[in-house]
Amino acid sequence: MATIFDVANYFRWRVDYDAGDNITALKLQKLCYYAQAWHLAFTGEPLFEEEFQAYDHGPLNYELWKFYQKPRGWEPIEPDDALWEFERTVRAFPLLGAKRQEGVERAIFWFLSLFWTHSVLAIPHTASPS
Repeated sequence: MATIFDVANYFRWRVDYDAGDNITALKLQKLCYYAQAWHLAFTGEPLFEEEFQAYDHGPLNYELWKFYQKPRGWEPIEPDDALWEFERTVRAFPLLGAKRQEGVERAIFWFLSLFWTHSVLAIPHTASPS
């Protein structure tokens, strides 16, 4: 089973840094939260074991937050050596092993990448639970 850090690195790996795109700690939290929720909905199984807690700005995994936080969570996360190592080993990444799971992750990333950071932040505050 993947970890929340695997999923976070997957989303970071999908960011086109060369085109000037970026991702923040806050957006990364939301992407991981919705990846977990959608994976549960599509497959009936969790994507990772880590849990989220309710905070003022929406769901948050504290360990992921501590790892990626900067003085402010809306500052972009820069690419680093861990991201490039992830890129080299992405073909063996468990999330991409099955076509069905690959489709789930791509659908989640595509949908959520349509939103700017503040739009993604607003989703947990406006969406009603199912």
